[in-house]
Amino acid sequence: MKPTIYLIGNNQEYIQSIEQSISCEARVHNVSKSDLMGEIYKRMPHCILIIADDLDSDGFSLVDSTISLEYIPTICISFRTRPSLIRRYISHATYISGQQLNPTLSVLIEQAYQFTSKYHDMHICQDTYDVMNEEIRASLESYLNEDEIYDHKVLMNYLRLVYVDNIFLDNHPESMWIIKKVNGEKYIGNHYPVSYKVDYFEKAFEDSTFSFEPYKETGFFKNKTLDEFSDIEVIEELIPNALIEISGAIDNIASFAIHDMMVIAINYKEQVRQRDLNILKALTIKMDLMMTIKDKMSALEASFDYTMNALARAAEGNDDVTGHHIRRVNYYSKLIARSLGMDTKFVKSITVAAQMHDVGKINTPDSVLNKPGKLTDQEFALMQAHTVQGQIIIGDSEDLEMAANIARSHHEKYDGTGYPDKLKGDAIPLEARIVFLADIYDALRSERPYKRGFTHEEAYEIIVNGDGRVEPTHFDPDILSVFIERHKAFEKIFATYSD
Repeated sequence: MKPTIYLIGNNQEYIQSIEQSISCEARVHNVSKSDLMGEIYKRMPHCILIIADDLDSDGFSLVDSTISLEYIPTICISFRTRPSLIRRYISHATYISGQQLNPTLSVLIEQAYQFTSKYHDMHICQDTYDVMNEEIRASLESYLNEDEIYDHKVLMNYLRLVYVDNIFLDNHPESMWIIKKVNGEKYIGNHYPVSYKVDYFEKAFEDSTFSFEPYKETGFFKNKTLDEFSDIEVIEELIPNALIEISGAIDNIASFAIHDMMVIAINYKEQVRQRDLNILKALTIKMDLMMTIKDKMSALEASFDYTMNALARAAEGNDDVTGHHIRRVNYYSKLIARSLGMDTKFVKSITVAAQMHDVGKINTPDSVLNKPGKLTDQEFALMQAHTVQGQIIIGDSEDLEMAANIARSHHEKYDGTGYPDKLKGDAIPLEARIVFLADIYDALRSERPYKRGFTHEEAYEIIVNGDGRVEPTHFDPDILSVFIERHKAFEKIFATYSD
């Protein structure tokens, strides 16, 4: 990489002398003092050369105020005026006379190049870390709320935010691999194109022999065009064949591993440097954190779901020995929510919360629950009380708000003739309106001591056209439309999880 130099001055004789005295390869751009700021933001130079004899005090002040915003090594060259007379104009500049150009100028430019390269790399890393930190909250929230099938989309978007959309970083890989150790036995690798030209990921391989232990401590990077890449064959032996087959020819590579995850970045636009590995390390740590949090939360959610299911089954008592009724109601509700276009968080929540609809029955006497004949008014009042009792049992935790709404309001009817609060229309929580239809369908299909189970066709006819006890006006019209369109899916769920 050649040093980029901005030269401020007008005297062509002096400019020519300066250019001839620079022995190292460099790109020299003649820039006016008024354009300096704009040019710096287009491309940060490694060094600024100023012909002091061509500037007045105002010109010096303008240049000084510009370079003070971004520290850039600056060399003031004086052909006529003694350096001591102009030293006060620009802070922290190096001053030399025209007679000192050879070899002093080339040495100073080389030193400036070495310093500025590291300085720029440090700033690029810092700016990219800031991008990662700014985006991690939103990405983590999306990652935690998405189904597994969408996890990869969230990770790919995060990679693109860090690399492609990052205005501070101009060197990014063509693609990346995230390799995870699963159950302590095998490795699963997923391929993520970083470019927006390709919008998919590939689950490329499973391997039980692959090991990335050697790279956990420091990571590595290699460039094919450099002598250090002479051990490419060794690296390729450590990389699964599927990775090489999909990625194609490897021009450069960087990788870092932490815990049970390894990230491999392949084919950067430019040569890979330590800066790129530092960024990859930070990125790997962020993604490992996202995955660890999700794994821990998934374990907690599984325990929580198990507890809710156990409580729901206890409430069902003799009505649902197998637990199939509450499972079916969960799946009907999930089907309806997805068909209504609800977001992933809502769908996941109702898939668990729906089973809590009858949890209040745990306080209802078995003599009422299992009575084969018609209930007396007093018994019917006890039966209706299970809605309020369910809300009380669930409590007022914010995390259980949906379950509490379902427990209390899943017998409310859209036309206002339900119980316990005779709510009407959209005043009934959406989750309760969904479970109401799901529960009605399953109750019609299920055999009870006091009734036979209806066929799917009979249940469909009752819900859509009514039978005097169940009427279409009881249901939210949008939810009823979903049932009409997807009723065969209801039939399949019932058959799959039949008692």
